[in-house]
Amino acid sequence: MGIWDAITGRSRVKANNLDALFNVPNAAITLQTAAGLMPTGVGSVCFRSAAGAAFAETRDDVVELIRSDAQAPSVEVTDDGFGYTWLVVRRAPDDVTGLCTDLHAVNTSLEVQGFASGLLCSVVPFEDRSGRRVGLVYLYKQGTFYAFAPLAGEAQALIIPNLLCYLTLAQAEAVLTGVRAHLAPGCAVFVRTRLVDDYRYGRGAQEEPDGFRLATPETGEAGQFNRFYTAAGLVGLLGRTLGLTGQEELAVRFDNIQAGRRVPGNSDLVVWGRLA
Repeated sequence: MGIWDAITGRSRVKANNLDALFNVPNAAITLQTAAGLMPTGVGSVCFRSAAGAAFAETRDDVVELIRSDAQAPSVEVTDDGFGYTWLVVRRAPDDVTGLCTDLHAVNTSLEVQGFASGLLCSVVPFEDRSGRRVGLVYLYKQGTFYAFAPLAGEAQALIIPNLLCYLTLAQAEAVLTGVRAHLAPGCAVFVRTRLVDDYRYGRGAQEEPDGFRLATPETGEAGQFNRFYTAAGLVGLLGRTLGLTGQEELAVRFDNIQAGRRVPGNSDLVVWGRLA
């Protein structure tokens, strides 16, 4: 899949395969011998549960179930302030196989307890002697890995494919404002998110203007927050948070394949431009 396919959403969703986590130990050997990157002994699973006291209580119950299982790993719980919960597991740095077994167990436990739609990713970080860090990230819904390697200095490009739609407006403003300091002058910016004429709009309880807690099990997003934008609204958001100039827009309407089913009526907007 090319960058443009990722931006415009013209992609076929892959099924998750948690057993892929057991490929990480072999990858760890390659990272160590070829790049001097060593496992840190830490791994994490990220998921998002619906808001509200009832869902928070359910999440806490799931964590307690994992902790009470003699066969399950010990987990630490952190929240990142953006509505996502991270379950962190630890092993000796040289026990990558055990770490991946623990991550598999945590993911499976969350699936069994009904959090599959909220599972986002699993992360296994590596580090070299200089402190440079690289993470192997398994994306649950896509069933694929990618490497995340933060770079020193200012970024020359920022690509945000369908992230903003899962954030409230206040969260989106905070993320974009925070990332602005890490972007170089003239940085190219590509952002894709959902338009207000997407078929999901209004399908669920409204939590803010143009923001809904979805009731769309066919997309795997039931219980997830979605915010929809007008073209003017997205351009305005990028202008006041990033200082984006010379914006161009492309509306993309398409069918998608999810869980083997064709889902019509998807409507996204792609905006691109450069920082001043």
